[in-house]
Amino acid sequence: MCPLVAVVFPCSKGSLPVAADPLCTRTKEVAGPTAYLGVVLAHARYHWEVSALRRSVPILTALLVAVGVAAYSVPVGAQSATPTYVQGITFRAPVRMTYTDPAQVGGPGEPSMKVDAAGTIYTAGVCCVTRAAPAWYSQDGGLTFTDLPSPGSAREHGLGAEGDFIVDDADGVYFADTWIPSIIFTRWSGHGDVWEYTEDTAIGVIPGLDDRPWLAYSHGNVYMYINHGTHITVYKTTDGGHTWDDAFTTLGRGQQYWTGHVSADRRTDDVYLFGANCTLGQMCAASSHDAGATWTEVAAGTLPRGGRADFMVASDVDEAGNVYGTFVDTNASGCDVQLAVSTDKGATWHQYRVNPEVGCATFPWVVAGDDGRVALSWYYNSAKKSQNTVPATSEWRMQSAVITGADTESPVVTYGTLDRVIHRGPLNRELWDFQQVALGPDGRFHVIMAEDFEAPCAGNLSTQGGAAAYQNMCTTYVGQASGPRLVQHAADQTSVDSVSASSLGGTVSIEGAATFGRATPMQVVTDAAGDGLPGIDIRKATVVREHATSEELVVELSADGIPEAASGAGNIYEVQLSVGGTQRQVRMIPRPWSFQLCGSAGCTRIRGDVDPGSDRLVARVPLALLGAAPGDAISVTGASAVTNTFAGGTPTIDQAPSNASYTVPGPTVTVSVTDGAGNVVASGPGALSEDLSSFSASLGGLAPGTYSVSVEACFAANCASSVTGNVIVA
Repeated sequence: MCPLVAVVFPCSKGSLPVAADPLCTRTKEVAGPTAYLGVVLAHARYHWEVSALRRSVPILTALLVAVGVAAYSVPVGAQSATPTYVQGITFRAPVRMTYTDPAQVGGPGEPSMKVDAAGTIYTAGVCCVTRAAPAWYSQDGGLTFTDLPSPGSAREHGLGAEGDFIVDDADGVYFADTWIPSIIFTRWSGHGDVWEYTEDTAIGVIPGLDDRPWLAYSHGNVYMYINHGTHITVYKTTDGGHTWDDAFTTLGRGQQYWTGHVSADRRTDDVYLFGANCTLGQMCAASSHDAGATWTEVAAGTLPRGGRADFMVASDVDEAGNVYGTFVDTNASGCDVQLAVSTDKGATWHQYRVNPEVGCATFPWVVAGDDGRVALSWYYNSAKKSQNTVPATSEWRMQSAVITGADTESPVVTYGTLDRVIHRGPLNRELWDFQQVALGPDGRFHVIMAEDFEAPCAGNLSTQGGAAAYQNMCTTYVGQASGPRLVQHAADQTSVDSVSASSLGGTVSIEGAATFGRATPMQVVTDAAGDGLPGIDIRKATVVREHATSEELVVELSADGIPEAASGAGNIYEVQLSVGGTQRQVRMIPRPWSFQLCGSAGCTRIRGDVDPGSDRLVARVPLALLGAAPGDAISVTGASAVTNTFAGGTPTIDQAPSNASYTVPGPTVTVSVTDGAGNVVASGPGALSEDLSSFSASLGGLAPGTYSVSVEACFAANCASSVTGNVIVA
């Protein structure tokens, strides 16, 4: 985060550094609009003043209090949890962003990232004041990135600097970028392929003071957090960014909640603000449960080291509505990543340390998934010093963790360290201020970070000095390869968890809970050598709807020689399907990997995974796009290796199963009533709840007597049953 002006200390005359006053820098007082803009550009260009501004927050707050602004106080009441630390996270090969604009002053640091429901990854960095923030997207799972479209450089028309993404329910993606006279707000659709509009949004802007905006989304509303230098404000739009209203502000009481962050529960009207600088030694939170109309503020964490909360701060909300905020607790002997947790919608909070190893862990970010599942990433140095005082030879690496039971008193932190040095020596803002972690639709996390150790990213202030450091910084993407996921898929085995029955007249009413396990994939190609192209030997193809809550068909291909085939011109892999007589092809195209569902009307991009270190390709086809629903039969007619596709080549069938058929499974519950002689006298389907966790049924027309009730729950052939005790029908 880098404000565009060096308003870092009060003038020697004692006046407050507000936007209407002349700028007061470290060395001289500047007056006049021309000089004002010159200082803005010069200082922001090299970013040296930002460090002082960020560390001058206590000074600014003290000044505001001195002139009559009341200090904000909140009660203290943080509790603790006891984590268990386990190694178990591995990473995919890192991929660096490329940015070659000749006007670039700084390398693309301070990266932002979001991932949409189709798996498209959106990233952005910080370039310089003379260019808009660079923004990229990837539709192949992070293997390659290209610039987000901007016809006629519509998004780049202003002197942008840094911004943030958010994705709405329709998979439209928004990006807010700072500019001296406004905030530049852009929307794309089509998973990044279609630029829709760019607008200048002058919402409470204080020219030159506004810091990076943060975005959140909920129920059609977009919320934007902005640090205005003298205070923070959260704005809200209900029309995609065309108009904005104030939702929360600290105007008149200083930069409370800075550093800070805004997050929202996508399913409700709950919005949360999490930040520092509220009272000495505390974190704080503000919560709104009516889309920003009213707010409640409480203490949200303490600093066990007794030092300060170093920047940055991040927050998120899981699927159960639990709220998480992460921050750095630092002093001269080290720094820790702390996670604050609220299980009651922001009313009370407890906290615990996330980093498993002592030293300095800093620059944390957090993203939440299912109930009690969060991922964090941070930079780690084993030296027991603050981030700016570690030895010159000490090394920084990126660490990540997935926490299960994050909302409990006994969380499990499964962590891993990327085997890559990203920086050496004190940070001193040489990697700027933060990195980010985001959630993908498959439950894996994604990290976007900065690095300046290896070529071509080598070179930092410790060795080069000045702006040259930022010219060599790189923004790098890293995906999770293994370890717990943030989205917990179905259990391996189906179970009937509870059953209760009651009678009224001749009707028995049954209620219960069930868990649906995984479906077994249908193997349509035997694990044997095929007759296809040499060196591209398809060994196995499988088709499955993995679990009851999935709306996707998973088509997996295992093959020999995929790395070799990837270098061939036009080689692809393909599984042929027939859905109700309509032919479809699931295509997997190498270098860069692209996954498509094709038919007579052309091809549509779908989500896919390349399993690191193996020859497995997994395409995920939305059932609606395939034109299939539970109960429909799909014929798998072939698995092919295709060469010279783009020159009109024809598929070479590598394995040709004899019209293997797969029926798309759906979860079912069947309830039966049995008399004393063991005869089934009534049966019928159970009605499932929307989240598939519970069921109910009513069976009538029963004569007086004593009966038992049995329940069978199935997903495909994965079934379980349970029998209740006696039920008396009077």
